[in-house]
Amino acid sequence: MLSRLPELLPTPRPLHLCHRLDREASGLLLLARRPDLAAPLQRSLDQGALRRGYLAVAAGTLAAPADCRDLSIDLRIARDPHDPRLRQALPQGAPGGQPARTRCRVLAPLS
Repeated sequence: MLSRLPELLPTPRPLHLCHRLDREASGLLLLARRPDLAAPLQRSLDQGALRRGYLAVAAGTLAAPADCRDLSIDLRIARDPHDPRLRQALPQGAPGGQPARTRCRVLAPLS
């Protein structure tokens, strides 16, 4: 896919892969248009300076008070012991893994 992207740009040019963001979840790519920007982008990601945002549509009932619109989920993330390519959220209080925080905001109920 990366080899095809340059030709899809209005002005074809080489792209430089910095990172595959959340490969297990979405497969998003972080690309630089110039080689001199690839290393600073990678450093920013390594230092936690980049913020990621996602939009999801979900069905069902949220297990939170009806007036709660902002949620925070704090769990540790570790490799899946059955498939090291995947990651899993560890149960509350479990040792190991890396801390992870997911912030959620309910924009509107799905009717």
